[in-house]
Amino acid sequence: MKAELRLRILSVLYKLPPFRAYAYKRLPRHRSGYKHYWVDDKSYTLGTKQRIAELPAVDKHPTIKELRAAVDKYKPETVLEAGCGYGRLVEQLTPYYKIDGADLAEEFVAQAKENGLSAFQLDLVSPDAVWLEAHAKHWDVAYCRAVFMFFIDHEEDTRNAMKTLERITKKKVLIWEWPHVCDYMKKTYPSDMFEYHPYPVTAG
Repeated sequence: MKAELRLRILSVLYKLPPFRAYAYKRLPRHRSGYKHYWVDDKSYTLGTKQRIAELPAVDKHPTIKELRAAVDKYKPETVLEAGCGYGRLVEQLTPYYKIDGADLAEEFVAQAKENGLSAFQLDLVSPDAVWLEAHAKHWDVAYCRAVFMFFIDHEEDTRNAMKTLERITKKKVLIWEWPHVCDYMKKTYPSDMFEYHPYPVTAG
């Protein structure tokens, strides 16, 4: 619950000019929170690579068992993790699926590739049009975990990112997010293509 409250407070603070200027760093707006939390802060990035045994409860959702149960319902031949980071989940799922990882940060894509994973850079909000056409309905199932919390309060970016996922996925897009983020996504872009798995509200 503390983690969710923190995110809510930050989402308000980053609307204020001093905080907005710091967070955005002249990057496109949908990249601001992502870059701040996952790439620019080296200690946090390092922490994500060493955190497995000490994860707060929310960072353990979904577990691999939970993720596989949700994915397996659709009997996929191909799977995509959008927002894969350095590939922690992709690596654990590789024995079970033909899986690719995509991420906005080229630093993380490089790390994933160094670990022998199939990964590529993807901007969900403004993907290359030629690439998007070539990858229409390319993956049976796509999933995201802790991605759309960085889009909250930017409806156009959220809508565009969701449209991208809908375009490249055949069967279902699975979303793991805070309950308020799931509600925001449902309202912003209603679509049966998306299946929501809110984090337990007591997590964190």
